[in-house]
Amino acid sequence: MQVKITNYGCTITSLFVPDKNGQLADVVLGFDIVEPYVQGAAPFFGCIVGRVANRIKDGKFTLNGVEYYLPINKPPNSLHGGFKGFDKKIWEVAEYKKGENPSITFKYHSSDGDEGKFPPSLSLSHGHTYFYFSLIFLFSFLKVTLAMFL
Repeated sequence: MQVKITNYGCTITSLFVPDKNGQLADVVLGFDIVEPYVQGAAPFFGCIVGRVANRIKDGKFTLNGVEYYLPINKPPNSLHGGFKGFDKKIWEVAEYKKGENPSITFKYHSSDGDEGKFPPSLSLSHGHTYFYFSLIFLFSFLKVTLAMFL
């Protein structure tokens, strides 16, 4: 198994897995270079979307009695975190391990008010671990400013 991941949106750009005859084939829809992702040619292929995965109706919501207005990037709604969601951010490589079970962990901090008005501050970690028997384990962690919800 072979995988290619960019820190631009934590995007998996290719994943080669063996078929029944042991021949490797790429099973990910994506591009060989990062430019199409940066230019918006990839409609969320293999990336981390956010702050929200899916649409927020009319680009607004109410939390604790406060109404928040978000960027409308897919009229009339806000889709996958707005114009510059997590898929369009440069994530920091927090950890990278080679060896029998290689892994990589990315991290990103999203400030309160990011991409318009998304509350609260978030610290995210997302990782991939690869096992010798062609299994991928994905994990994500999220640290939220709890005062927002109290």
